[in-house]
This record gives sequence, structure tokens and C-alpha cells, in this order.
Amino acid sequence: SKAAKADLRPLFHIYGILPQNPAALQDSLIAADVMPSYPIYNRLQAYFNLIPSDNAAFVNYALAIYPELYTEGPIADPDYGVGWHYLKSLTYNESEAQERADILQSIIDLYFPEGEPTENEAVNVCCVLAPLNIELIDDEIIVTGGVQPYSIVDETDGNTLTVTVVDFDGCQNTTQFISNGTDETDLNDLTIYPNPSSNVFHVDLSETTNSVDNLQLISMNGKVLIESQKTNFIAISELSEGVYILRIELAGGMQVHKKVIIAK
Repeated sequence: SKAAKADLRPLFHIYGILPQNPAALQDSLIAADVMPSYPIYNRLQAYFNLIPSDNAAFVNYALAIYPELYTEGPIADPDYGVGWHYLKSLTYNESEAQERADILQSIIDLYFPEGEPTENEAVNVCCVLAPLNIELIDDEIIVTGGVQPYSIVDETDGNTLTVTVVDFDGCQNTTQFISNGTDETDLNDLTIYPNPSSNVFHVDLSETTNSVDNLQLISMNGKVLIESQKTNFIAISELSEGVYILRIELAGGMQVHKKVIIAK
């Protein structure tokens, strides 16, 4: 909290992580001149919109996350994932929705007893906790991190594409993608095989004059999972099924991003 110049306790409280000595912590924050956070207050207010209002709303939410809700749910772990959501879909109602809204309001009242704090120039900790990532994949702008909805503005000047993204919390990131003169034929003739794959992706540049300097397999939230240097393949047998991003850095620095699928 001191480093971020914002009281982070409300976000930790949401996940049930409470201090052993709340009074001592409160005194420490006051002594460090850590004030209530305006962005965190707004984030907590937005959480009200995430609470399903009734059983139908909960079921719609659960099916969006777990399409197999009614096939796997009855036999899955009742304390986790699809099993928990299945059991909750049988009992969730407007009374529980109100109960959860009351709990959220109690957390807001505890940490913001004077209501909405004054907006200040302190670090927007929400931007630190969920940073925005911008990638250009198959000529498509892909944004991960932050909080949706995003506002995306892209401008092209010569061989430079500038992309600016602002998320729900007002966090902003600007990234430039520059073509360094690599022959477009090289990019068109670059192929990845097999795709989908269960154990390895190969990058074929045999029809081009270029070579691979570095390969990175990246999750859809922007985390680098595997890296392979100076090779045309990357092993992926230990990863789970799903959609990933293969970042290919060619000789000379040109980067290409491709969607790949791991299927077991």
C-alpha cells in the first residue's frame, strides 16, 4: 500500500485476506500518509454489476464460463469450478444476490466511511494490478489485461502503426508496431505446422531468405510460457489445451505473431 500510495486493503478483503492486527495496520497507513484510493472505490462500485440479479442471470453467467455445466457439473468437485457452479445454479436466487450485494456494500462502508474519496494523482493501483498488453496478431489488434470494455485508437504513419488503448479504469497503454523493411513475401510464405498440435510447433521459412532468431509461446493474457532461441521449433507437450500466441522474431528484429492451438 505504501509503495502504491493507495490503500489496497479493500481488494484483499474481497478475497478474504485480512490482517492479523487491523488497528496496527490502520495506524501504519495513516502514519505513511496512505489515503483511500479513488480508482479502487470505483472498482468496488463496478463489482455490483457483476453480481447476478436472480437465478436466470446466474445460470447465464455459469453457462458462459462452463458450457458443460449440466453434463459435467453433477459429477465434478462440488467445491470447485464447474461442480460448484452447478450446485449454486440449483439454489441461487434474488435473496442470495441481495446478500452478496450487502457484503460488498459492507466492505465499501468499512474502508470508505466518508463515501467517495477525492480523486488524486496517486498511482492508479488498478493499472498496476492488471496492466494492459497490446499485440498485433495476424494483422489483428489483440488486447489483454486491464478491465473491459476497452477504447482502442490506431493510427498508421508510413511504416509505423501506433495503437492506444484505454480500459474501464482509465489505464492507458500505447504501443508501436514498426515494419523494418522485411520483404512481405517472407511473411506470406511463413507457415506453422502442425497447427493444431499436441507436442511441437514448427516454423517453416524454407521458401524465404529469412531465419528465426527467437520463438516465444505466450498465453492469451500475455504471459511468456516457453522460449526457444535459434531454432525453428518449440516444444509444447507440457502445456494444456487451448489457444496461444506464437511470437516469432526473425533475423533483423522483425516480429510476427500467430495464433496457434494446442489440442491433446
